[in-house]
Amino acid sequence: MTDRVSGRVFLSPYLGTHVELTAEREAHIRARHTPLVRLGLDAQVADALADPDLVGRRLVDPFERAFFREVDSGWVVVVVRSDPDGRSAMMRHWVVTAFTARNFDAWVIEWERR
Repeated sequence: MTDRVSGRVFLSPYLGTHVELTAEREAHIRARHTPLVRLGLDAQVADALADPDLVGRRLVDPFERAFFREVDSGWVVVVVRSDPDGRSAMMRHWVVTAFTARNFDAWVIEWERR
């Protein structure tokens, strides 16, 4: 089981709360998504969550949202899952993964910066 306390939290005004990045999920991102790591993982995740250009959902999973932030090489994408926390009545919001992408075709845009 992942020790959630060892991770970090980032503010998401869109969700109106903080989002966890656990040590386990950070290790996954660092191992599999090196282009994002080269851009500066912490700063990119913080920027995408705090000030996204787009927010999208997948129709097959209403509990996941993607926060998109445009960069020179395309998009930084931070995927956040929102689940009820089994230890309280509150929702838990946590980063599933983060990566760079050239498009956002797999997502239905629910919010766009105007």
